[in-house]
Amino acid sequence: MKRIFIFCTASLALVSGMLACSDDDRSDLPPQPEPAEAYCLLFYASGGDPEHDLCEIASIAQAAQAVAEHRNIAVTALFKASGKKEGEAHNGVHRCYTNDDGELIRDADFAPGSDFSIIDPARLTDFIRWSAQRFPGRRYLLAFAGHGREFTPSSDLPEAETRATLKDEAGTMSSAQLARGIRDAGIPLDALIAHSCLQGSIEMLAEWEGVADYLLGSPMSIPDFAYDYASLLTDLAEGHTVEETLIRTAHRTMNLWQEFHDNKLSGSVVEVSRLNDLAPLWDVLQATVSRMRSTLDEKNNASTDLPAVWGETYGKGYRRAFEALFRPEGDDYFENVRADDAIDLPDFLRNACLYSGNIHLVPYLNRLHEVLEAVLVCHLQSDGLHNHIYNVCAGPKLRIPEDLTRYRTCRFDRLTGWSGLHEDLLGIQQQ
Repeated sequence: MKRIFIFCTASLALVSGMLACSDDDRSDLPPQPEPAEAYCLLFYASGGDPEHDLCEIASIAQAAQAVAEHRNIAVTALFKASGKKEGEAHNGVHRCYTNDDGELIRDADFAPGSDFSIIDPARLTDFIRWSAQRFPGRRYLLAFAGHGREFTPSSDLPEAETRATLKDEAGTMSSAQLARGIRDAGIPLDALIAHSCLQGSIEMLAEWEGVADYLLGSPMSIPDFAYDYASLLTDLAEGHTVEETLIRTAHRTMNLWQEFHDNKLSGSVVEVSRLNDLAPLWDVLQATVSRMRSTLDEKNNASTDLPAVWGETYGKGYRRAFEALFRPEGDDYFENVRADDAIDLPDFLRNACLYSGNIHLVPYLNRLHEVLEAVLVCHLQSDGLHNHIYNVCAGPKLRIPEDLTRYRTCRFDRLTGWSGLHEDLLGIQQQ
């Protein structure tokens, strides 16, 4: 007999209604032929606080709704509650899967123990393997949900790791640890879905290259009900490709998130990126950074157009571009949920060319544009611009010697040399 997977108390009618299920793991639907393509959406979630316990439960339950009408989709979930409030929804670690009726069934064989750490990559590896065993022969998409934050090298991130992907009371799972957990599972993933804030940095692409075909996420903070998983699964069940499905999901997402912008609360960005074969991106970024570093002392004699200054060294122009973009002037509500210690890398490089007047950078930037068109499948920004695509760590965090040393161990910096240009422009603080 399977145990019913119910988190919520009676007062939580909406969520408990979505999670209500029987003790029976059988479906009353008539037998149907198995379709050629079958999918499984995996949720790996850490609540972090009582409110987000319920938010993530609701997203899991919403996804399960689509399963009842389609035999070729399934959902699995591993959810760790915050432990910060009474009730089953806020305590314990739960592993579950959907039956043919879209009911979430708790895995009776799962015994996590009181010391279960959801930020341990080995636990993610176990969950992916268990999901593939529960629903073999399918195509898999992994959604990770929890509190994300921007890169903080001076905090609790171990060496050679980048931004924080999941937060738990015991610490943080970094993007590199997430990648390790996926790789160790040995199960190919069609997509990563970042149901977590600030998961759109260029460092993340470097860490996650090859762990999945696509990434759906945002370089900014995101609303609690991030994506329409029921429609996403329905698209897959009805024969849309993974790429088409992610693009459709991004457009649905911005259709709703746009209201935060229109009500002048915050800006929003959602994007889909390819994660395979990113060598051309690293090559052009490394070449561009090297060219900029080698021309710091050369003077502008090619542009009189503002913001360039005739006769000024390129290095000063680069620095002015950085300062203008790192701390935008004015009280712009769009900036409310951007990363603090970061700057959009493509936007900075374009502006560095314009502020410096360095005409020799133009071919590099055009090559970067071509490469980004191949990497960036879809980018939607609530103000209609394209100046928040991929964050890169910048500012005070990279001016502290210990933090700079730590940052230089991450894969992105080893591939591109970004921190060298950053140090050329801003130097380091004396201790």
